[in-house]
Amino acid sequence: MSDCGIVANCASTMPTESFLFENKERQPGPRLLVFGAVHGNEPCGPVAIRRVIANIENGTLSLKRGSVRFVPIANPDAYREKKRLMEKNLNRVFRKTVQPSCYEERVANELAPLVDRDADMLLDVHSSSASGPVSVFIDYPTPENEALAATLGAEYALLDWPKVYENNPYGFESYDTTRYANDVGIPSVLVECGQHDDPKTVDVAEAVILRAMAHTSLIDSPAEQFAPPRAIRMQTLEKKLGAGDRFEREWRHLESVPAGTRIATRESGEALVAKRDSIIILPKHGAKPGEEWFYLGRAE
Repeated sequence: MSDCGIVANCASTMPTESFLFENKERQPGPRLLVFGAVHGNEPCGPVAIRRVIANIENGTLSLKRGSVRFVPIANPDAYREKKRLMEKNLNRVFRKTVQPSCYEERVANELAPLVDRDADMLLDVHSSSASGPVSVFIDYPTPENEALAATLGAEYALLDWPKVYENNPYGFESYDTTRYANDVGIPSVLVECGQHDDPKTVDVAEAVILRAMAHTSLIDSPAEQFAPPRAIRMQTLEKKLGAGDRFEREWRHLESVPAGTRIATRESGEALVAKRDSIIILPKHGAKPGEEWFYLGRAE
């Protein structure tokens, strides 16, 4: 069984749609919630989710128990505009706000209750501006989160995102989907499936969604064996200060940066140099002044 719901958001010019599917026999089981396009310039989630929905609706894919709710486009206005955000980064303000002051805070107020009432597990599907391998963020390394992450086929697992934000010198805060899920006791991970415009990223996103559904036993699927993802512990983040701040090269997500390498140069001429052997994480080539620019971490 399925139903299509419209998440009311009077400030949006596009509705936020959600699609709930239950097994025909209503066999009890886990409730999986899948978000796509929390950032509006990341098309892989919506396209992959629609593929899975089509296969459920045409009978190619059957739910054996439990339910899955899909939100293909969590940030509809930004998605329409093909922009990362409208006013604020939705994955930095994903919490309930008594008096929301911007579009994304209003969207978060409508989406957060889906986590509260419709989820036993959350999968948040993303892509990045930089090319690079598939990676999963385990912000809260509980046994449940680690077990989910291990089944998704990601090459790398990124750790300590919350610590980076707790200790950053720029005053950035991060209330993202996984933090909200953790606060309400729901296992969750966020997956970076590849570069925004790479067609293969959609295939990765679809495979990740199906693996999450198999992990929760919502569908029958042959067991897949993956090598444990390589752990990368995040350590620092850098902010883009001026329009003239520039990278020294077209860095890839999770590219190694030897000690002494100049990563970027500030508008002022200040060189940003790796103090030790590092790995660059999510370099944002289209970042605007005032936004997060890149992160550094180390392999374990």
